[in-house]
Amino acid sequence: MAKDTKNFVQHCSECQCNKSGSSKGPGLLQPLQISAVPWESVSLDFVIALPKTEGEYDAFLVMVDCLTKMVHFPPTTSSCTAELAAHLFFDIIRLHGVPRNIVLDCGPQFGAEFCGVLGNTLQMRVNVSMAYHLQADGQTEHMNRTLGDAQRNYSGCNPMGWDTYLSATEFVLNNTVNRSTGQSPFFLSYGFHPVLPVWRELDIPVPAAVQFAKLLVSCIPEAKACLDAA
Repeated sequence: MAKDTKNFVQHCSECQCNKSGSSKGPGLLQPLQISAVPWESVSLDFVIALPKTEGEYDAFLVMVDCLTKMVHFPPTTSSCTAELAAHLFFDIIRLHGVPRNIVLDCGPQFGAEFCGVLGNTLQMRVNVSMAYHLQADGQTEHMNRTLGDAQRNYSGCNPMGWDTYLSATEFVLNNTVNRSTGQSPFFLSYGFHPVLPVWRELDIPVPAAVQFAKLLVSCIPEAKACLDAA
């Protein structure tokens, strides 16, 4: 009876127009301040509990630049410690420099004292958000969902080898026009579009090189198709 009554009230135009609400209003969305330059602010999150691969990976770190939306996905394990997370982080920022601030969720790696001391040492502000707080860390959660959908389409026939598809997926995401910025992350970061690998039938004496080139070229359109499906 309670369920029927609630359903009736929700679909009754007079009830919706005339009854006063007793709940507090949701308020205005308060997003983070927009960065002035690329890689000034980045957000981090882990995707864990994946099928274990031959390289013993069962997780990966998602790093997103808040301005250009460029992404990196270094593979790791679910037992990743705060110190190992820092090594993964610096293995990426060597390409872009140390950001002024980073946005983290409540993961145990990020909540450790190690990360706080490291941030103070590098004069890097560490912003820890609550779980499912879209105003602070929404772009990373959205990227996690998009990447998860793409990986399920991409490695569905070979779930134990999902780590071999990360590079192609990362390349396609960084070379795809982002709806928020209207440009691709590659173009906003470097000012030009990358040259796509194009396969040409050449007389190459090493069969392994030919096989690798064909695999590389076939991975790019396949990754794009999986992202479109996601």
